[in-house]
This record gives sequence, structure tokens and C-alpha cells, in this order.
Amino acid sequence: MLSIDFLGQASIKVKCHRTGISVVSDPWFSGPAHLDSWHAVPEWNTAELAKIRDHIDEVTHIYISHDHADHFDPRFLRTLSRKNILVGDFQNERFRKELRNLEQYHNIQYVRHGETVQLAESVTAQLFMQQPAFRTDSILLVQTADGCILNGNDCGLNTATLRSIARKHDVTVFLFTLNYMASGYPISYLFGRNPDFNARLQTVRDQIVEIFQHAMQTLKPQLSVAFAGPVTYGDSFNDHLNKHPEACDWSKMVAELQPAGSVVWPAPFSKIECTGGAVSHSKILGWEEILAHPKLYSAPMIQPEPAQDQMFSAAEHFVDRLSGVLHQCSQKTGLPLILSKVSSLDQIESNSFDWSLAIDFDKKQVYWTSHSSLTPPYLQMRAPAQILYAFLTFQINVDDILLSARARFKRDPDTFNPVLHNLLRYGGDPLSAKALIDWSIRVAQCNDSITVDVDGEPRRIPKFCPHEGESLELAPITNGHLVCPRHRWKFDLSTGQCVAGDRTVNLYTLVE
Repeated sequence: MLSIDFLGQASIKVKCHRTGISVVSDPWFSGPAHLDSWHAVPEWNTAELAKIRDHIDEVTHIYISHDHADHFDPRFLRTLSRKNILVGDFQNERFRKELRNLEQYHNIQYVRHGETVQLAESVTAQLFMQQPAFRTDSILLVQTADGCILNGNDCGLNTATLRSIARKHDVTVFLFTLNYMASGYPISYLFGRNPDFNARLQTVRDQIVEIFQHAMQTLKPQLSVAFAGPVTYGDSFNDHLNKHPEACDWSKMVAELQPAGSVVWPAPFSKIECTGGAVSHSKILGWEEILAHPKLYSAPMIQPEPAQDQMFSAAEHFVDRLSGVLHQCSQKTGLPLILSKVSSLDQIESNSFDWSLAIDFDKKQVYWTSHSSLTPPYLQMRAPAQILYAFLTFQINVDDILLSARARFKRDPDTFNPVLHNLLRYGGDPLSAKALIDWSIRVAQCNDSITVDVDGEPRRIPKFCPHEGESLELAPITNGHLVCPRHRWKFDLSTGQCVAGDRTVNLYTLVE
């Protein structure tokens, strides 16, 4: 028998009872994450947490899907007896440093993209890392005689990888998230006071449902599971996010997915059993009691506020380092990053700033500016000085800030800039930056493109989506529109123009 126990958030235990091998994924049980903003639903009390910890301490392996704090919890891992930790061979020095610090407690096994690890006789684990190599998340396939489990977590689902898995395996249970509130892009770009807030949040929600549905249609699993969430934000100024009708209630989204196959939304301590390659029994608990747990709020920020000269000096080192990466990529961002300091967290959606600091990576410049003098294009980050300083000194990265919702981002024009996006996410880490540079050089040299039929005429378009690099080779074309399978960007092939996503992008202008 093969069993799946649900422990909370993204943590599940997969156990092969024939061999005694068991794998727990992403145990996060040491308080809030992402600048102390995220709180798991529920937050367990001391007795409940001790029970869960003992349950986890029985396993043989731990799988860490990626480096986000709600998945990789070193403090909790240090409380466990020695385990074998399976983790992707990620090109990220910050992540690897944290893993090296765990080597005195656990055996760390780095797994390459697509590599199969033999855990026991007839039990294998195969890890697939999101590409290109500067990215830092993965999915895990566990294959046993009693069933095949694909843990997609909340990671990027590459269509080519899913198709490859579907060709080689009959997936018994597929697990993925419906937590659209966990999307740092674009949650931190949404201002609660904007009149189109609900419509834009609905777009994020629908995109997550479509990604889940697309994966189900590709894999055709016997059972799909919505897990890895939900979470609540611990700051009162984010209550408009917490109070959104589907923030912690995924039942409507699950119902929308049912036509694509069998889907469940199990509360913690639910259980699924598989025998002979099929789901044989399930105990799916409801969320009523879980959601009744009291909501906890985060402690206020108490770090001392850095002085303006400290900020400017840090910004000079910051732009020097990232501009060097940008130069080696032979790219330009085309716009500055504006860091605007607000007096408190409650002010991040206001237009009142103590000061604004502009960083121009293309010109390698740092200068003070004012809100009244901002002219497009630009990307603005609004946050308290403590957060901005930690970002400029590489103590935290842009993912930490985006996911925390303890900042607001504004871009004018409101378009996605992949060069700046990748630079801010990966340019500050030595290993990730090298992988980003190598990838940028390869893309510039090969200029990969594919041919699509447009009203009987062959047209050349990029092989990879300009958003996040998803292959467009197998992207569906309906009524003259090509739709990227990962994030649902839509392109009108009569003109090449993006009509859903970044509307400034035109596929035909991206191909020589």
C-alpha cells in the first residue's frame, strides 16, 4: 500500500508500506514566513505542533521543492533526527549556504534535473527542476508498485516536462496549489483602493485555475489534489486580501475543476491510500474546524531605521553589482527602479513618501528623486526603510518582498519587464547570476524560433514565451490566438500582438 498523509500547508507524507520508505515534503512549522508576514492556515498550538513533529520524525526522507521560507524551514529541520534530504541541484549560493549549515544534522543529496534516485527496491524518486537553470523550484515524482505520485507543489509547471511525464507514467495522484493569494506577482502590484482591484484579483485567480486544469488535462491523473495552502497575511493593512471570499475557501475553484477530472481539497490529517496503481481509499476531511482557528497577527517591525546616507551607499554597491550582471548579459532594462520610503507599513498604498531613490542599471547611476518628477517608464517599490535597506544589502531578495505583501509595486506603463524581473530576482546571487548570464548569452546567440501557420502562411515566432521562457512549440492555437500554456499569455497571430499579458509585446518583432 502507498499512503499520502496531509500535515498542513505544503507538507505531506508519502509512505510505501511495502518497504517502509517515506518522504515528507516541505515541512514549514516554525512560525511566520516572508518577512514574518505569512501565517499558515491553521497555525498549530504547541501540543498540535509536537504531534506533527513526531509524525514527521518517523520518515526516512525529506524533499525540499524550493527555497521559499514557507517550504524550506531550516529551524524546524534542525529539530528532527537525521534524515536524507532530497533537493534540486540549484544554482543558488544563498540556498546552498543554508543547506551546508544543515549538513551536521542531515544527509543532503543534490539531485539533477530529470535524475532518478533509487530509494528502495521498486521505489524511485525523480526530480524535475524548472528551467532555465537560474530558477530555483522543482516538482517530484515518486514511483512505487502501488502508485505514482506527482507533487507539483506551487512550482512552475513546464508543459514539456508534464507531457514527458504523461508519456512515461500513469499518474495516480497529482498535487498542485490553488493558492492564488500566494502569487507575489502580481499580488503586490494590486492596490486595495483601486476601483479595478476585484477584477484584477479575479484574473489572478482564474489564471491559477487554468494552470491547474491544463496540468490535469495533460497528465490525466486518477485523482488531483488542491493543497499547499492557504495562508493569511499577518498585517491589518492586508485584511482586504484575507477577507477576499476565496482567499481561504477553495471549494468553488475545486468545483470548476471537476469537469477535467476528480479533484479534492483535503484539510490537514486527511489521508489517501493507493494499491496496485489505483486510489483504493480516501479520508478527506473538511475545512470547517480548521478555518475556525483564531487568526494571528505579525509583530510590528522593530529594527532601527537606516539613515539616508546609509541607503545611498548601499544603493551604490547594489547598482554596481547588478549592472555588472546586466552588462555581461548584454541587455538593458530600459527603465529605472524607484525605491520610495514610507513612514510605516500602513502607508504603503499611500502616495506620501519620505524620499525616493532612483536606480538606473543601464547607466549605473543612483540619485534622489521626487514623486512629482517621476516620468514613465519606471518600476516603483514602496516600503519602509528597513525593508528597502535589507533588499539593497542582499539580506533579503525581491521574492521575499513580493510574497510578504509588506510592500507595493507600481509600474508605469503597467507592463512586465522580463530583463528587470530576472535581474532583481537572480542577479544578486553569485551562482544564479552566472546561470542567468550563461542563459542570456545562449538565447542571444541561437535566437531560437519556430514556425506557426497563420491563415495558410508560415510565420516565425520565438520558441520561448517572452514572459517566463515556456516553450511555445505545443501551445494551443484557437481562433487565431496562441495561448502560452503556463501563465496563459495570449497572442493574436494576425498581428503578433500580446492581448492578454504584457500588451506591449509583439512576437513578430522579437524574431530577426
